[in-house]
Amino acid sequence: MMPIYTVEKSGFQQLLKDFDPKYQLPSRKYFSNQAIPKLYNETKESILQHLRSAEFFSATSDMWSSNTMEPYMSYTVHYIDPDWKLQSRCLQTLYVPADHTAENLADGMKEILEHWHLSSTKQVCITTDSGANVVKAVRDLDWLWMSCFGHNLHLAITNAMKDENRISRVIGVCKRIVTAFSQSWKRHRELSKAQLELKLPVKSLVSDATMAADDDTTLTADLKAGIRADFQKRYTSDLTQTLQSVATWLDPRYKSAYLTEEECRNATQKLKELMTFEVERAGNAANETGQRQNNDSNASADNNEDNQPPAKKVKKSLAKLLGQVKKTSDPGNATTPADRIDLEMSRYVSAPEIELDADPLQWWSMHAAAYPSLAKLARKYLCICGTSCASERLFSVAGNIVTAKRSLLKVDMLVFLAKNL
Repeated sequence: MMPIYTVEKSGFQQLLKDFDPKYQLPSRKYFSNQAIPKLYNETKESILQHLRSAEFFSATSDMWSSNTMEPYMSYTVHYIDPDWKLQSRCLQTLYVPADHTAENLADGMKEILEHWHLSSTKQVCITTDSGANVVKAVRDLDWLWMSCFGHNLHLAITNAMKDENRISRVIGVCKRIVTAFSQSWKRHRELSKAQLELKLPVKSLVSDATMAADDDTTLTADLKAGIRADFQKRYTSDLTQTLQSVATWLDPRYKSAYLTEEECRNATQKLKELMTFEVERAGNAANETGQRQNNDSNASADNNEDNQPPAKKVKKSLAKLLGQVKKTSDPGNATTPADRIDLEMSRYVSAPEIELDADPLQWWSMHAAAYPSLAKLARKYLCICGTSCASERLFSVAGNIVTAKRSLLKVDMLVFLAKNL
């Protein structure tokens, strides 16, 4: 993103003159005081309209500091739209100058939801890192919290490497080599000279960062076991495990393939409870609507009864008569809600599997009518983000925005437009 003062640079102005000598470039104040605020308000209203149609949403949030050391909290929501497309919207970049206590962070999160007219009851869960203050803030709000998978993976690999003495020794040697060359310009120059003499590519020494490499195919079983053990310690909450199992079960790529018997049993039990609740709620709403319609019809019939001629006997075809008998005797229409739920779940389980690289939301868009109750839950639980990367990606965007020359501009407005346009 280019800064607004670009419009005042002579080179940019000359470039536009070359394109169109008659074009008059607006001033910097026009963009900062009129154009950008107008675009922000239009974009915000459009997003508000889309959010109203979202039945459920999840959230990701993170804390970060700008290049000028100003603290901010980002908040991004994720939801599945009516076309079964996963949408992500950066709602706000909140300036948090106060101490980052759990109470202050909780107040900031509540303020964001209220500002966007969003109810926390529609928020399935929020995904953040494992910072103690953030976790406590979420729990104080009584929200369901998911620990960021990306952070946990990094910590698990780091801890497993520390526990593995052989790997730890190799890394220690590499760190000492890198430190020796990075702290001495003379050694760095000699290294580059040696690479040229040996006709090798001139490369800089890497810093300490855990990344996947193309040849990372010989990791030892001990290292993998260490990573797995570390992961298991980070997802111990019953609510979190149930949430993960339900989301996995609703993913047509996996279903119960990667769940233990206990996890599968807990997931199906939870799904049945949720489906029963939705069926009963839909039934109550339908009954209320039907009762109102009947009352209106009865009132209308009473008013017109005296003026109506005798009703003629309606003739019915054989197909209509037999069709009604067949309809009333159809076992599918006579089943209880519990039976219909069991039938829908068993049909979903027995449906053909899809490829692991297939789009699960596209599958649901084509099969939602066949599994109406499960589709509603899929729309709710498949919008959950496993990582908080969506909020962390704002760091690079904001880093280019929050500079000394742009300190007078509203960061929230610029980050919002950069991510949502």
